[in-house]
Amino acid sequence: MIQDIYPSRLKIEYYNYNIREKDHLLVFDSDGKILVGERDSEVIFPRGNDISINNVVYLFSLDEIRFFLKMGDQHIIKEGFDYFSIRDVRNRFSQKDVFVIFTGYHLWKWYNDNKFCGKCGHSILIEERERALRCPECDNIIYPRINPAVIVGVIKEDCILITKYRNGYSHNALVAGFAEIGETLEETVAREVMEEAGVSVKNIRYYKSQPWGMAQDLLAGFFCEADGDGDIHMDEKELKYADWVKREDIELQPNNLSLTNEMMKVFKENGIEISYKTAEYFANSVEYNMAAFNFESDKLAAFAAQTKTITNKDIDLICTKTSEAKVFTLIDRMMVRDTNNAVNIYRNMLANKESPIMVLVMITRQFRNILRCKT
Repeated sequence: MIQDIYPSRLKIEYYNYNIREKDHLLVFDSDGKILVGERDSEVIFPRGNDISINNVVYLFSLDEIRFFLKMGDQHIIKEGFDYFSIRDVRNRFSQKDVFVIFTGYHLWKWYNDNKFCGKCGHSILIEERERALRCPECDNIIYPRINPAVIVGVIKEDCILITKYRNGYSHNALVAGFAEIGETLEETVAREVMEEAGVSVKNIRYYKSQPWGMAQDLLAGFFCEADGDGDIHMDEKELKYADWVKREDIELQPNNLSLTNEMMKVFKENGIEISYKTAEYFANSVEYNMAAFNFESDKLAAFAAQTKTITNKDIDLICTKTSEAKVFTLIDRMMVRDTNNAVNIYRNMLANKESPIMVLVMITRQFRNILRCKT
């Protein structure tokens, strides 16, 4: 993803530095295009001695290289340099350079959009002690804008819900949207999937996050599963395409910058096959206990990450078949008067050399706990 630049590191902490001749300068025009040069596909940024350094502010450092922002939106002309839009930058330059420019754009956009106080209308000053703007008239403090949003990989069996925006970015995408005031990110996931595709979801689980400066976003990625038949009712105002796509048919984006692309890639490449009979064998091995099922299936998935296939032998090797888990299931069958299955579970425990006295002790203990809960 765009931020994965190890061993380099972007140091975003704010300091009230003065610019030096060797420091790099980010210059944006009124349309948000950035002034850079190119040499052998490498970005060349203006330096502190190339352009008038009046009215500049420190942004961040990439390793030991300091980056400053030329405030305002003047159209500066410099030989060998040209202006590129943020979308051009995304498709043209290296990952590290794109990350620098996206982050610089995020901060330029905030500075440029907040020239006057939204409370009293007075001109704003740059706060020297922290990354903030301050109104000298009413002391209103303005901090950088960050928009929380979600990227959602909705899964149905061996398919994932792929979308394409009606306007803007033309490549494959996932369901995405901004969090509203008063809702959790998980609630945002469920709402956005319903709004864009008309699909209910369950088992929402967090994946990863990503800064996305070109839209001033902080993205949180989630996977979830379709709840029900998964019939799609697409929002035609926002999307031009939405469909369930098998993992082998997924067409990835042209680069690896986005969280969306990584999530599609993870789903595409991490499929693990299990036959119906092996799945039945696995369910029997955990006695259809859902807590055990979820825990043991995670272990199996990690174990089979390389082979991409789960066998009965893998289940015997990896899965834990605890006596207590079997007792839970036995009691559950007893409580609903499912005599046949209860007897089968008990016989299975005896066949596995469980002590009848120990089984009775565990059953008694569990019934005692149930009675305590009731009282």
